[in-house]
Amino acid sequence: DQTVGSMVADLDKSGPVAWVTGASAPCIALFKPIALDAEGAGMFGEDQQEEALNYWLENEHISRNLQNNYAEKHEAIEKLRAPLEQRFEEMMTDAAPEYRKQAARECFELEKEYRVAVWKAIEPLDHPTRHSPVFSMQWRRENRELVRRWPVYSQSSENASTV
Repeated sequence: DQTVGSMVADLDKSGPVAWVTGASAPCIALFKPIALDAEGAGMFGEDQQEEALNYWLENEHISRNLQNNYAEKHEAIEKLRAPLEQRFEEMMTDAAPEYRKQAARECFELEKEYRVAVWKAIEPLDHPTRHSPVFSMQWRRENRELVRRWPVYSQSSENASTV
C-alpha cells in the first residue's frame, strides 16, 4: 500500500541524528531530526500512542488530499518544505551536544505551523481531478476504512477533500 514513515541517518562528528518523517508521504512530509545521542529525543514515547496516531492521521489527511491536483499542490508544499528543512539542519548543526534534544523538539513544534501553512497553500488549489473509476473507487474504499477504524480522521480537516 504505502510507507508509514521514512528515515535517513546522519552519522557525523557532532553526533548521530535520524531525520524522520513519521508520515506516509516522504515527498511532502518534513524530515525532522531526532538526536540519537540524547535520551528521550524521539517523536513520541510509549505512553503517547494516541498523540502518535493523531500525528500520523493529520499528515495522512494532507497526503490523501494530494490525490486531487498533485502537481500544483506538491509545488506549493515544496516552497514551504525545503526552507524549513534547511532551517532544521542549521538548528541541529549549530546546537551544542547538550542542546541537541531541545533543538530537535523545537523542530517538531515548528512542524505544527508548517501543517497549517500547507493547508492554506493547497486549499485554493483544490479542484477535482479526473481519475480512472477503479482508482477513485479504491481510494474511496481506503478512506471509508480509515474513518471506520479511526473516526477522528474525518474531523482532522473538515474542508479538505480527498479522492
